[in-house]
Amino acid sequence: MLNIKDFLNRIYEQSSKRKIPVLTNPTKDFIANILNQYKPKNCLEIWWCIAYSTIFIANTIQNWSWRISSFEVSYPSYKEWLNNIRTSKLFNINFYNWDFSKFPIKKLTNQKYDFVFIDAMKKEYLKYFKSIRHLLGDNCILIFDDVIKFDYKMKDLYEFLKKNQLNYEVIKLDKDDGVLIIFND
Repeated sequence: MLNIKDFLNRIYEQSSKRKIPVLTNPTKDFIANILNQYKPKNCLEIWWCIAYSTIFIANTIQNWSWRISSFEVSYPSYKEWLNNIRTSKLFNINFYNWDFSKFPIKKLTNQKYDFVFIDAMKKEYLKYFKSIRHLLGDNCILIFDDVIKFDYKMKDLYEFLKKNQLNYEVIKLDKDDGVLIIFND
């Protein structure tokens, strides 16, 4: 039987050798705490590269029989992601090889999400946020990754949040980076 923790460690090691960014341990711990505290039913992830974060989130929420829907734009990443998902043997994942920003999400689902993790092109964070706002359930938690070292790419997101008086917090998790979290309540 596959040990998910060992499998995630293998993916992490392979990604480090190939210089493919995945969740850092502090970010992973932060997300685990959020998931365990709030126990979301429907999770959404935008861009997942080689499935490290998807497998991590899916494994965490499977204890509650909940699901994650994930989007990736790159076909080579999608193929590798699919292989990793199949190897993980997790069955609570819906996955899509579409550019989320161009996909008519309304045609896919009308369900509300309790948890959203976005780790995509930083300059498009605002576009992603606007495209999913109607899918956010009450008390939804949104997490945007890598917001400190790439803040210059997200000026429009910060301006939008301030202009619309949306409450958010930037949390430093690594020596040079962290996450932006929004509690949609």
